This record gives sequence, structure tokens and C-alpha cells, in this order.
Amino acid sequence: MYEYAISFTIKSDSSYSHRYDSLMEQIRATPDGKVWTETTSFALVSSSEAATAFANRLYFQSDILSDKDILIVFDHHNGICIARGPIEFPATLRSHFSQISIA
Repeated sequence: MYEYAISFTIKSDSSYSHRYDSLMEQIRATPDGKVWTETTSFALVSSSEAATAFANRLYFQSDILSDKDILIVFDHHNGICIARGPIEFPATLRSHFSQISIA
């Protein structure tokens, strides 16, 4: 079982609520997982999915927009970070992780 922290930003516009709800639906649909979503724009998840598969499912099966919204999945036990979306300071983010994928 993997342990992930998820942080995200959904840009505020007319479809914000739809995109937010769509992403939260994917987070809560984590197979075999425990999910904690008590705070805004952050979740803790235990999942049987590997980091890349997990991040890709959240990003590509929800309705978040690649040119507006940011999703970051952290595997804090293994120092892995997967970031999707328009990351403004990728070098700073990279400096915190031994393994990182920014797309």
C-alpha cells in the first residue's frame, strides 16, 4: 500500500465547481484506499496504485484543465513527486524531491 499527499489548485472560473467535484470524485474513488479530505485543496490517501498510475488517473479521468489547474501527488515515504499543470516555479519544487516528474 502506498501513502500519498495530494495538493491541488483549481483556477476560479465558471466551471470551477464542476472541475473540483470531478477531481474529488476521483480522489475518493481510490481502490482499496483510505482517504482523508477534511481540508481544502489537500488530501491524504492510502492506495494500491503506484504513484504515476495514481496521479494519471486523478489528472486524466477528472475534468481538471491542464492549462489552468495544478495537481501534485507526493509519495512522502519515497521522496517521489508528480506534478501536473502550469507549475510556475518548477526549479523550487524540484529542489525538495529526489524523484520528480513535472508535466
